[in-house]
Amino acid sequence: MADLDRRAHQRTQVARPCKLYVPKTRRYLPGSTHNLSAGGALLRVVAHPAVAAGDRLWVGIALTRSQGILVSNQMLKATVVRLARAAGGEMVLALRFGDRACTPAARRAA
Repeated sequence: MADLDRRAHQRTQVARPCKLYVPKTRRYLPGSTHNLSAGGALLRVVAHPAVAAGDRLWVGIALTRSQGILVSNQMLKATVVRLARAAGGEMVLALRFGDRACTPAARRAA
């Protein structure tokens, strides 16, 4: 039987710093990417009990490994597709990107 990949976008293994903004807690979580595609990302972030599948978040991904500061207009709207708790107080999140960049006004409205 052939292994069928149902993904709409090709994934690329990329390790970059990232941060998530969680609207319901008004907090940022640091993390790193595992892989990226045009439609989403797999991230490893600091575990937070308020994050659940189906949540809408904003994610900022550094363009280079050394980029340290990401401003809010560089963040993308994303939805948590699935998550798993990982060792060391972390969790792995599968995200699907939304269709627009986040602005501070949109973040306050969430």
